Amino acid sequence: MHRITTKLIFTLSIITLSIPIDNTLYAQKNAQHYFDSVTYALPKIASPEQKVTALDTLGLYYKDTKPDTALFFARQGLQLAVSSKYIYGEAKMRSLLSLIYSRFSEYENANVQARHALQLFTKINSTPGIAAAYNQLGVNSAKLGRYDSATIYLLKSEKIYEDAKDSSSLGLVYMNLGVISEEDGRQDASLDEALQYFTKALSYSKNDLERKLDLFNNIGIIYGKKGELKKALSFFKNVLDGTNTDATFLPVRLNALTDCVMAYDHLGDHENAIKCTDEGLFLARKYNLPADEALCLMDKGAIISSKNMTAGTALIHQGLALAKKIGNKRLQLQGYDNLMGVYEDKKDYKNAYLILQERNDFATQVFNIEKAKKIAQVRELYETEKKDNEILLLNKDRSLQALQLKNEKTNRNYLFAGILLLASFSTVTVYNRNRRRKLIFQKQISETEMTALRAQMNPHFLFNSLNSIHSYIQDNNNTVASAYLLDFSKLTRIILENSVHQSISLNEEIQALELYFSLEARRMDKKLDYEINVSPEIDTENTLIPPLILQPFIENAILHGLQHKEDGGKIKLSITLQNNMLHCTIEDNGIGREKASQLSGKFASKKESLGMKLTNQRINIINKQKKSAAYVTITDLTDNGETGVRVVLTLPLETRF
Repeated sequence: MHRITTKLIFTLSIITLSIPIDNTLYAQKNAQHYFDSVTYALPKIASPEQKVTALDTLGLYYKDTKPDTALFFARQGLQLAVSSKYIYGEAKMRSLLSLIYSRFSEYENANVQARHALQLFTKINSTPGIAAAYNQLGVNSAKLGRYDSATIYLLKSEKIYEDAKDSSSLGLVYMNLGVISEEDGRQDASLDEALQYFTKALSYSKNDLERKLDLFNNIGIIYGKKGELKKALSFFKNVLDGTNTDATFLPVRLNALTDCVMAYDHLGDHENAIKCTDEGLFLARKYNLPADEALCLMDKGAIISSKNMTAGTALIHQGLALAKKIGNKRLQLQGYDNLMGVYEDKKDYKNAYLILQERNDFATQVFNIEKAKKIAQVRELYETEKKDNEILLLNKDRSLQALQLKNEKTNRNYLFAGILLLASFSTVTVYNRNRRRKLIFQKQISETEMTALRAQMNPHFLFNSLNSIHSYIQDNNNTVASAYLLDFSKLTRIILENSVHQSISLNEEIQALELYFSLEARRMDKKLDYEINVSPEIDTENTLIPPLILQPFIENAILHGLQHKEDGGKIKLSITLQNNMLHCTIEDNGIGREKASQLSGKFASKKESLGMKLTNQRINIINKQKKSAAYVTITDLTDNGETGVRVVLTLPLETRF
């Protein structure tokens, strides 16, 4: 029912504020008073350098509690730093923007700003700034799942801090390296490696109690994942012993309580698990932390549902309603998962199916909303920068006119020629810059359109799979429904994870297709046989392919070709490489398109046209983006009375390296 999960503790130390900030209520009030004073004095600061520093200080203070306010200060500071040619200030403001974008989960934008900051810090040889920029790049890359790149960035940061003998920052880097090792499950020894990093970070964090407690939590989580739950509990209890129920280190204590709940639940100690959820609820309500309150309600509901399902599901619904109220999408998804787990444990597959439908509808809605926001942000940035360029060109023209008037009598002809040359150069430069930005903007819009198409493909597939589960439930075949639901949830997770990427490895696409084939074979009572062949010269890990682009063709082959055959049939997928193009061939020995159309009538043609329409749109966008010639051919097969269909999807070869 529960699973111990990692809490990503990625914090960055860019500057030290002039007053210490801790978590006590007294210090919080003093800090707020100080920053209110800085905000009030801001318009009166004359020096651009001092004003940029003040804006940076305010942005860092508000980035976690009021990120929109922090973004306002950061943009204002960046504009001032650029206009006053204050390179160090521009680098600091771009570092701040990277932190804020990361807070909004816009990790690509965060990395763009961090790279720009790195260039500026390198230009002025600011070693602390370079190390901090590498640290930010490592954190953001890890959030994007690029663990190899993240590790390289953090090791560069480690080298700089090591040379500077900065023990506090070294502890931070080792903690981040530990989190990366823990999250990167590709290596069997990743948990042991994470444990080594966390232990090393502890040795550098003896004077930082909050980070020390955070590390205890993370070490406990590692032992929980290794199955050593009693050892995990000992570290969580160390955190609880080092904190209390006032506001000091409140987030750390709440994390430890949540981790204790999971450990106790796995050990079957429901009494202590509920005690931890009750304390968590008390603290969350006392200090007005609705997200933590929602999480505790869901955890408590999941625990007590084994004895009292009505009371348990009521608490989960209460937590889910609170998560919806505050707009926390991650917690809403967790609430749906908890409800589905409760119904599965009670073998109530009908309600599990209904909750799964609701969850997937919500996930798709969230996905589309986020992409719509992304389009709006890209368009806003494009329009803003276009206006800035127009203002820049106008200012240059004015400067040239003033220069012309000043020297008109002595050098009229020479100056006139110079003005024309400079004006032409400025116009061409701005035109080219605008043209490049327009191309970048169009590329971003194309990528967003492609993502929206993939978002439409996901429900198309999910709807058919949910119908299969529904048929098992109607037939009272609960055992098969349970197994099918488990594999379906795995495939759903893979599809949702893959759908956020423009491309995935061919190996990942094949794994998803194999799971899809197995689900369809089970639905057809094992009357479906399939074969996947990849040419040996193709490196499946290095070769990239758009996610879910082959599945619609396979789905059509099953639904319209093989499903109508009494003895089932076979699908063969072959992937070859010719002239730098991937040729993906899908062959079936079904009844053929003509007979399928006669049997299914208008419904079949509409359903097939939907999948083909979406896929053709994706191929058109691929061709525009990559200036390639991707295409699809469909051929009817007839040989000695046997029928079938061959689909060949040809895509440009794309590799990681």
